[in-house]
Amino acid sequence: MSDTPLSLRLVRRLSALDITTAHSTYLFRSLLAAWLALVTAYQLQLESPWSAASTVLLVINPVQGAVIGKGSWRILGTLLGMVVSVLLLAFFAQQPWLFLTGFSLWLGFSVAGMTLLRHFRASGMVIAGYTVGLATYGALQHPELTFEQVIARGSTVVVGVVSLGIVTALFSRRSITAKVDKQLAHLTQACFEAISLSSAEDFSTRRRHLLADLYALDDLLAVGKAESAVLAARAKALRYWVSSLSAALTAPASKAHDWTQIYQLICQGNHGLMSALHRLKPGRDQHQDAQSYACYQALCCLAHDKKLQRHKIVPTISFHRDSRMAMINGSRAALTLFCGGAVWLLSGWSNGDTMLLILAPYCSLLALSPAPAIGAKGFLKGTLYAIPLAAVCAFAILPGIHGLPLLLLVLGLFWTPGILATTQPRNMLAGLGYLVGFNTLVAAGNPMQFDGNDFLNQSVAWLLASCFTLLSFRVLWPPNGSRQLARLLRTIQAAAAQPGHSPRRLWRQQHRLALLAAMTRAHPAVSHPVDGSLPLLQQQQLILQLQQHIRDGHRHSITLQRALKRMRQRHHQPVRAAQPLRHAAWFIRRQDNPHDHALIAQLNLLAKLLNDQGDKNAK
Repeated sequence: MSDTPLSLRLVRRLSALDITTAHSTYLFRSLLAAWLALVTAYQLQLESPWSAASTVLLVINPVQGAVIGKGSWRILGTLLGMVVSVLLLAFFAQQPWLFLTGFSLWLGFSVAGMTLLRHFRASGMVIAGYTVGLATYGALQHPELTFEQVIARGSTVVVGVVSLGIVTALFSRRSITAKVDKQLAHLTQACFEAISLSSAEDFSTRRRHLLADLYALDDLLAVGKAESAVLAARAKALRYWVSSLSAALTAPASKAHDWTQIYQLICQGNHGLMSALHRLKPGRDQHQDAQSYACYQALCCLAHDKKLQRHKIVPTISFHRDSRMAMINGSRAALTLFCGGAVWLLSGWSNGDTMLLILAPYCSLLALSPAPAIGAKGFLKGTLYAIPLAAVCAFAILPGIHGLPLLLLVLGLFWTPGILATTQPRNMLAGLGYLVGFNTLVAAGNPMQFDGNDFLNQSVAWLLASCFTLLSFRVLWPPNGSRQLARLLRTIQAAAAQPGHSPRRLWRQQHRLALLAAMTRAHPAVSHPVDGSLPLLQQQQLILQLQQHIRDGHRHSITLQRALKRMRQRHHQPVRAAQPLRHAAWFIRRQDNPHDHALIAQLNLLAKLLNDQGDKNAK
């Protein structure tokens, strides 16, 4: 045992604490915003004021842009959900089975929309789906209070989002713009380094990782747009930069330039970047290959992104939308909610509608998770922690305290472990489950009501809803990584086989290839689909390049037009489709013009890719 007095040891421990770390400031902002939302809801005498604090704890994020983006779309989604809630109760308040059916269909539609949309729009859509359960909670027993309850739900969300926005604006820094600029420089250098490699194997390995990293930058841009108006103005040009560099990585290797020297120029900063751009710029009679053209477009976006955006000459990039996965996710959510509601209605359980309140967000939020069953276990784990701690707080501590400051202090102590858990990816869902479960079970209203029977019923409802969520993802179309990879590869093949080509189709193919790379990145043993699908993407790039030559009025545009037309007529037979391309290359070679060497190489390479595809299909 130490001879140091306990008081002295405690003082030393407290003095060693550093309240300036990222975790400490994040905790401080979260607690302050939750307290502000709760106090504001008390002052406005809103029903369920604890729901305002729950909104804060659901939207909290260390990044200011994520808070703004999630918060604004949460308000929009809540407003849409409120409208649907009023309509459902207006038509089916006295018919619970029809209300349950309508709610299930709406939730399924919202989850399907979330799957098809991207970034914060997706979160707003899914919030519109499960807001119905929150806004109509208990309204079937008292339909005359529908409007008041729906308005109260929307008010608590607005109070929570505004409170968190104020605290975040005052006590956090805007850091995304600097992070985006750093990633831009790093990825540009990394991509040109990969292009300059002479080893095809090394190039392929780096290409898979860089494709995933390039499209991951798009997610960072979505956060940055909400944080910075300047970055929002640059976003369109930077997305075109992502697409151009992806095209450069996946295009057939070009020998038209010394890529090692261009890479060295790019590493020198802005001056070197302009020199590299000048070297890649095509002459008046020069027609670039696909890789040189993509590299030139990427450097143009990087050097002149603000100017390009101001003149609005940058095209809008298209992304892959998985309609089949949207249908699966929506059907799973609708069926799970309907089954949970059927258990409530058939059993006559007075607290059974609590399961709908929990099932809807749980099934929705986990739909896009790569491992939803693990996420459902996290929610269940958080609930198991929340129930005993909520019982201690509600029945052992809160009855003995008086005054708002003590109430906020006690709630803050119980919120702290959940907030800290959300900072760790492994425990994030468990932390969210704990925070929402604890707040709902304690229900810190004004005045407080301590009802043991209601607490037990609510606890059972939370446990059953968490178990139903886990069962749903285990039984109803459980996600399978290998099947998703195979389906995505079939989508790439089917899109490449369709006649007609456009830049939008190429952009969607690039995004699909990046998704393949991201899915296989964690599993190197199954990374072969990425390499196997590259020739299909290269075919589209070469066809688009030939179409560009025709639009530019190339001297052999009529020959190219005829060759592409005959190729499309034979697209179901790749070997035969390659014949008009070889004939066009032979005809152009007879002209003996040095400016046509790159065009001849493109035609021969496209014919070779089609022949290889035919041989692969024959096997």
